[in-house]
Amino acid sequence: MDRCQDTEPENMLRGMVLLAASFCEASALLILTGEQKYPRAIESAGLSPEQRLALEACVSEDPELLDAGRLEETASLQVLRRLMVLSDEQRPMGSLWILGSEALELSAPQIRGLECLVGQIQAIVSLKQSLHERRTIHRGPSGSSFVPGLVHELRNFIFGFSGSLDTFELRFQEQPEAARYGEVLRNSLNGLKAFTEELREYGDPSLLSLEEASLEPLLREVLEHHRTVAQNRQVELRLEMASPPPYLRMDLRSLQSAFIHVVALVLDQEDAQGRVIIHAMPHRVGEQKSVSGYVDGSSLNLKNLDLARLFEPFYYRASGLGRLGLPAARRIFEAHGGSLNAASSPTGGLRMDFMLPTL
Repeated sequence: MDRCQDTEPENMLRGMVLLAASFCEASALLILTGEQKYPRAIESAGLSPEQRLALEACVSEDPELLDAGRLEETASLQVLRRLMVLSDEQRPMGSLWILGSEALELSAPQIRGLECLVGQIQAIVSLKQSLHERRTIHRGPSGSSFVPGLVHELRNFIFGFSGSLDTFELRFQEQPEAARYGEVLRNSLNGLKAFTEELREYGDPSLLSLEEASLEPLLREVLEHHRTVAQNRQVELRLEMASPPPYLRMDLRSLQSAFIHVVALVLDQEDAQGRVIIHAMPHRVGEQKSVSGYVDGSSLNLKNLDLARLFEPFYYRASGLGRLGLPAARRIFEAHGGSLNAASSPTGGLRMDFMLPTL
């Protein structure tokens, strides 16, 4: 089956070249230069074997140097018409040449027909490219179908492990040595739970329940989520927001989770006695209304982070933050029609810029 698919585009190209020659009652030569992802090829119709061999030798040297004069000299025929073959990106990738005697002249209908034929040639080359790409794509399950099933299985394991650990802690709660191991197991279990939830968000960022709501209560809940950690580290948490607060159509649970991940990153980089600020203001460009803002820290403590890679899965590995939290957060913002980016703030700290469309 694959072998048939491989040869079908080449057979179609040969048919197009033969059609061009018959339509113009002349000789036709198709040269694809083989740039980048496109195959190098030469097809002809109406040429003698000697003419074809001579032209193939010229093309093998450098197809870009094959101009009309050299082609006429090699084939002992006059160039009646040259039509460019373009890639999907509108870059030249070859030419269709119509060759004949000096007495032959192409009519206007023939020229229009050749232009339509070149369009078909470009479609055939695109077909060959798509067949090649289809064979190179990994044929495993897609993330949208694979990840939910994986999360379901992990949750089953977590449930069984959690029940056994609860029993273990009750049975040996009076033994200090057992309690020490129980604490290690509990921390590992909580880490696995957090990672499984991040995996679910990253693999399936679809919005489950959109509703119109104010952004301010959601952001205040995010700060409360981090309040205990911030107090232990002596870091101030602050919300700066315009009044009246903007209203959005959003999925409260997923967007709150995204902001929690963002604040966690900045808080993790913050020194003691520092502060973390969520700033949000209405923004308008023409008819497009949005809320633009940032989560900013007051200290520079990036630990050699590459900000360009910050949203890659498994790149950021600080304690207290999962491996997929930030990539999942960006996908949630984008699912709401917004954006999330990282940069160094003017004061030297880590700043996470966000945008969300408003009503």
